Amino acid sequence: MGAKNSSEGAMCKESSPRKAEYKGKTVDAILAGMPTSVTTAIEITNLSTYTLENPTFALNLGVVEYAPHAEIKPGEKRSCGFHKYWIGIKGCLGVLRYAIRDTEMCLDIFFSCPYAGFIYDRTVGIQLENVGNVYVGASRRLLEEIDNCQSLIKNFNKKKATDAVAKVRNDAMNLEVTATMRDEWKSIIHVQLTAVDVQSR
Repeated sequence: MGAKNSSEGAMCKESSPRKAEYKGKTVDAILAGMPTSVTTAIEITNLSTYTLENPTFALNLGVVEYAPHAEIKPGEKRSCGFHKYWIGIKGCLGVLRYAIRDTEMCLDIFFSCPYAGFIYDRTVGIQLENVGNVYVGASRRLLEEIDNCQSLIKNFNKKKATDAVAKVRNDAMNLEVTATMRDEWKSIIHVQLTAVDVQSR
């Protein structure tokens, strides 16, 4: 156990990328390519030393149009897209989970983009959690817990699209994750992973 923690600590001390390069379609291209009026495009910028992998997602409303990429390496920027059903006046509501390679942690990205955005809030939520304490993949149960603010996880933050930045931080991983959401029917969520110095607290 001690050796494992030591190796993880060494990995965190590697130099982190200063900027990220796009791989695949840009978030604007994804947004333009989705066929309905209510959409959510998620752009993930990885300026950390960790690789995101094995994405899973659960949707209560809507469908996936551009699937999440299988991995997002340090220095990469990738996007995916979801939209409402073709028929009906409902929006899109879901949660996207990425495992964090060489750790027992995962990143969850919650999004709610209702059709009636003038009545209901558009919201984004993020959390970092040990996969041993939660469900292995994204699930309806996980989605409902986050949507109803029933999550008891310490590293969890949920914000309205009109609010300040949602932010979570794990000092043991030297990692901070932030998220913002554009308050529009065709919404963009920007998520950024950044390597941080725990001494900068």
